[in-house]
Parts: sequence; structure tokens; C-alpha cells
Amino acid sequence: MSKTSAKRLAKRLAKKAREKELFLLFKEFMKEVEEIEFFIFKKIKNSKEFKNYISKLEDRKLPKLFSDEELKVQCVYERIK
Repeated sequence: MSKTSAKRLAKRLAKKAREKELFLLFKEFMKEVEEIEFFIFKKIKNSKEFKNYISKLEDRKLPKLFSDEELKVQCVYERIK
């Protein structure tokens, strides 16, 4: 093996190792973010303000984007695909 091909191989292996390390760090970071989200949601969902906010959202009469018939047709079409 020549020096240049050995250097290229070493660079490629180093790059793959860095990519794998970054990927593992990212996975660890995302796990921590999910734990924080779960903790915050757990705290918030029991609060009175959150319950009031949710009930206001449920009480609002928002316009429908699709009629009930259009939704039925769309469901049938998706089943056929």
C-alpha cells in the first residue's frame, strides 16, 4: 500500500469515526430532549392553566377544512391505494 492510499484510508476512517461519534452524541442529545419534554409535559398537564387552555381549544368551533363526505371519500381512496 502506498503512502497516499494509506493517508486516504486513514482520513476516510477518521471521518467515519467522527460521523459515528456525532451521530451517537446526537442520539444522546435527543434522548435528553425527550426526557425534558416528558418532564415538562408531566408538570404542565396537571396545572390548572393547561387544563383551561385545552378546554378553550376544545370549545372553539373551528371551520372544517373538509366536509364529512370529502373525508369519507379520502379514507376510501387511501384504503384502495
